[in-house]
Amino acid sequence: MKCAYQSAASSLSVTRAFALVLALHLAPASAEEGVLVENVPADLDKATVLTVVRNALTYREWTIVDSFPSAISAKISRGRVDARIRISVVDKTLRYQESALTTELSTRVTKTSTPSRWINFLRSDITTELEARAKAAAAEAPSKDTPKAAAKAGSKPPNTVQRMDELKQLLDRGLISSEEYERKKAEILKDL
Repeated sequence: MKCAYQSAASSLSVTRAFALVLALHLAPASAEEGVLVENVPADLDKATVLTVVRNALTYREWTIVDSFPSAISAKISRGRVDARIRISVVDKTLRYQESALTTELSTRVTKTSTPSRWINFLRSDITTELEARAKAAAAEAPSKDTPKAAAKAGSKPPNTVQRMDELKQLLDRGLISSEEYERKKAEILKDL
């Protein structure tokens, strides 16, 4: 009888611990938790920024939990740490809100912060990609002239094959999405 009681008590304590972990994970980030803010390059739209964020989270093996028009929430579990992050775009800034729990001896759950290296890796990936896309957009801006206008100005328009190769390289490096690739490819072929 004593063995059955201990088993039931142990099962109940594990259930309570799981419920606590679940409740803390589902709670929104509070004001006490750190919020990191970074500027977004001015010439990038919200959809592009969120695509970059989603790609970085996936690359770093975070699991996307929710996607909103201006934010993405994700989670990751490594060892004893269960972390959540919400990255949102607000007025040309990226806001990183994180929270984490540590489980010790499979019963004690403690609220903690996400390891800084995890956040720094994400920030580095996102910032690098946003800067690359901003440079690509800036380089593309003067080339919006039609090939005919470029010919009139005395400069030789870029070879269609070269443009297609450059476009494919951007796609392969992950600098543009497949939708952007298809749209730009259609524009290049239309100019023929």
